[in-house]
Amino acid sequence: MELIKPLKPYFKISMMFVINTLATYGINEVCTHLGCVVPWNKAENKFLRSCHGSQYNAQGRVVRGPAPLSLAVAHGDIDDGGKVVLVPWVETDFKTVFWSN
Repeated sequence: MELIKPLKPYFKISMMFVINTLATYGINEVCTHLGCVVPWNKAENKFLRSCHGSQYNAQGRVVRGPAPLSLAVAHGDIDDGGKVVLVPWVETDFKTVFWSN
């Protein structure tokens, strides 16, 4: 699995792209607890929110609260011109039984 962080200011919402042989998708780094950005911690292989302690695994699933839900996802891909393309995720979120929007 490879995690790619797009350059800001091109994105208003911080996204992490997980690209592997099964799927290409983006993870919205906005914490489901209080709406803070949850930065990726490469050393721990997790999204960590230091101020409230929420933690998410590389797929965006909650591994430690107080966050109540997994991080939202979006379809992500790179077009022929090398630009990142995001498409809303309208299917059931693969991480949970909840809808991601």
